[in-house]
Amino acid sequence: MNLSFGKPTRYYESDGALRAALNSWRLLAFLSMIVAILAIVWAGITRIQPPTVIQITSDGVAHTISPTGNFRDAVSATQIAGIKKQELPDALAQETYVRRFLNTYLTYDPQTVGTNLASTVNMTTVNLRGIMLTAFTKENIYGLSQADNVRSSLTITDLTPPDIKNDPESLWFTVYGRREVHSLVNETESVHIFIEVYRVRVVTEMRTKTNPDGIRIADLTIKRVDASENSPTTVTPSIN
Repeated sequence: MNLSFGKPTRYYESDGALRAALNSWRLLAFLSMIVAILAIVWAGITRIQPPTVIQITSDGVAHTISPTGNFRDAVSATQIAGIKKQELPDALAQETYVRRFLNTYLTYDPQTVGTNLASTVNMTTVNLRGIMLTAFTKENIYGLSQADNVRSSLTITDLTPPDIKNDPESLWFTVYGRREVHSLVNETESVHIFIEVYRVRVVTEMRTKTNPDGIRIADLTIKRVDASENSPTTVTPSIN
């Protein structure tokens, strides 16, 4: 009889893999239950806390009051002013607004004159709006543009922004432009070229849904520097 003493024989359960997987799922379910309990406890603590109260003192300082009635932190009036200043339109936005205003006001044809004038009026303050509407009615810009087939185009040649360093309160823009006006009456075309200087003052306000730019045109003056009129050109219609 030959007896051999080697490594002992190992016996495995027939469903060992299934049991191992079951243990893993049990551990995952236990951890998930702990996380769910913690989330419910945190939500309950958050719900029962009193709301945050902010008190503005007479010196313009904002304090956050804790549930116990103590001041937790403070926001100075300077910081609040800095936040409001950042929300106001910057110099680039103001310059872009001025360019858009002048191009809309002085670039039109018989088909777009009504829309352009209405858009221009909506970009101004109430005071300037009344002045412009009176001028439009008196000069009959819409009627003349329709009757004489007037087309106006503007080319801005230079724009000088306000001198904020020397005069922080100044919001006057100085704009130089070349305007070309064509009219066609009785098949005769007249071309007028004007060199003009536009002085435009803007005012800023907090951005709103009705005024997302936060800018309005408050004043406008137009000064003609030089004007030259080309000889009228007779246009003979062609018959195809």
